[in-house]
Amino acid sequence: LSIPPVVTYASMALQNWYLIDPSKGIIEDNMGIMTTFTGTKDEEWFYLVPLFVELAAAPGLVAMLEIYKSMENDNYIAIEASFRNMQSSIEKMIAAVNRMYEHCKPDVFYQQIRPYQAGSMGLDAFPDGLMYEGVDTIPKKIFRSQRCTEFYSSSF
Repeated sequence: LSIPPVVTYASMALQNWYLIDPSKGIIEDNMGIMTTFTGTKDEEWFYLVPLFVELAAAPGLVAMLEIYKSMENDNYIAIEASFRNMQSSIEKMIAAVNRMYEHCKPDVFYQQIRPYQAGSMGLDAFPDGLMYEGVDTIPKKIFRSQRCTEFYSSSF
């Protein structure tokens, strides 16, 4: 993949989910996470909530395109409707983020999940970097891991 050996938003959320019941489609209550480090509901929820945000953002992206199309035709009624759709999408994104605390306790996140997210930078356990056995005898470059800015919808 030509990326540093760190956990990324793409690998732990975007490419790590499944539909619980495929016949129900992509809705919040029908999504699960395939793989976690800790096996806790808190970690699964930590990866699901950003997916909920992305799901809520999709109609807003469509609305943005509709605004541009409507501007070309001076269709002010459609422009206003599209702005309302964007507003609704943003409100749903905020509501999705606010769901984090439903099943992800801050202390569980910080003590059990965050160490897997931190990469090897600044960890007492890896003062000289992270060494991969059988790969090299020199410690590898120190990397950071995922950040909230990796959300695709964060550019919204």
